[in-house]
Amino acid sequence: MTKDELTALVRGFLEKTRRNEADWTQEGTGDFMSMMYPDHIMLQLPKSVVMVRREALVRQGITFTISNPDGRIVVQHSAKDNTDPLYAMLNEMLDLALNRIRKVDETIGDVQDFLKKKPG
Repeated sequence: MTKDELTALVRGFLEKTRRNEADWTQEGTGDFMSMMYPDHIMLQLPKSVVMVRREALVRQGITFTISNPDGRIVVQHSAKDNTDPLYAMLNEMLDLALNRIRKVDETIGDVQDFLKKKPG
């Protein structure tokens, strides 16, 4: 896969994420993936799985992978920092999806409503 093809894929996933058309999920709390990569998202497609994860342990950056139905990685790209043109797109996609999964807006709204309440 060429860099241009990879960029087109990442851009496509970002656009679908922006429009809330990608059903990103996250593994359950306490499993291996969540322990190793607290900031990760997965998208199950009919014949593949897409994963985006923020590296934290040995490497830094964000890794994008596409795996086949057998779990074998077909495409993998690690964007180490802002010098990689894909880093900003992957970072935005990861943040948007994690905010939806974690219900950040709903939770912050609940806290703000509580704080606005007058006693009694």
